[in-house]
Amino acid sequence: QKPCWFPALNSHLSGDGHSVAFVGDMSHDLTTESYNTDLEIWHYHIPTSTFTAVTDTIDPDHDDLYPSVSFDGSVVGFTSDFDYTTGTPILSANQVFAAKLEMGCSRDVNAVNYMAMPDVETCCEFAETETMGAPVTVDLVFLGDVSEMISRVAFANRATVANSFAFQYVSDIEQDLACSLSIPKAWVKVTSSLMELGSGATNTNGNIPITVEIHGGAAKTALALAEELVDQYADTKSYLWRAYLTKTMSASAVPVVRTLTPTLDPTSKPTVTPTEAPVSGSPVVSPTTASPVTKSPVEPAPVVAASEPKSDSAVNSAGFGFLGSLLAVVIL
Repeated sequence: QKPCWFPALNSHLSGDGHSVAFVGDMSHDLTTESYNTDLEIWHYHIPTSTFTAVTDTIDPDHDDLYPSVSFDGSVVGFTSDFDYTTGTPILSANQVFAAKLEMGCSRDVNAVNYMAMPDVETCCEFAETETMGAPVTVDLVFLGDVSEMISRVAFANRATVANSFAFQYVSDIEQDLACSLSIPKAWVKVTSSLMELGSGATNTNGNIPITVEIHGGAAKTALALAEELVDQYADTKSYLWRAYLTKTMSASAVPVVRTLTPTLDPTSKPTVTPTEAPVSGSPVVSPTTASPVTKSPVEPAPVVAASEPKSDSAVNSAGFGFLGSLLAVVIL
């Protein structure tokens, strides 16, 4: 007869909704040894689909039961008939123990929760003070029936829950993409209509088209992040496929980097070569080409009266000279 295994029992959800502690006798991380009926405590981090073995006695007689997880998922309490402080069995009377898990992000040293070797790999968190660059638009396709999902929300009226569902759905997509790319959530924005998503209007034959804008920063441009997203899509073991909601993307619709918001690269200002004061009063700007331009000699422009101040006597003389000429014409 095939032995009976217990993959998951006595599950307990953390207050923030990100962690689950449970009992099982199977190796969920595919690395920890497991024995039939040897019940151990496991921790599961939902946003990154990470399994962590909290206990591992490798003995069917030493069971760990009734886990309870703290609000943030970092502490797991449980009962055991094995004393982990002394390494000896306590079969006569089970005791209560608590395990502290180091939870952090090892993928970006700039993350505020950076940890080189955490027990539980979490999403990177940032102060979000860096200025965002121009975005790249990416088209994604998720699987599901929006109308059906809304109808399954417990204790809610469809007319009142639709927009709330759409807001949460979009927020989870933004969080998953940010977590997968190790960037601030503010750098990812779903531009699909919330109203259409809430009403199910965007659902076509079980596909939910989602358009997102991904912004870049100083370390990575938006285009580089979009290309990384496409690379992760091609890798089924990537963080993109391990995230909470992005694991429901269509496996046959590759993300499309549709548009790149055009930005004008800063250019150097034209260099104005100093020139002699213009004779006619019109500004003369030398061409900005690198090679010098040889100007052809020009005849001196006629002197405008306003260009050189004259004395009062000179003005009077000029006036009398004009009158004299006029009188001569009249006499003739």
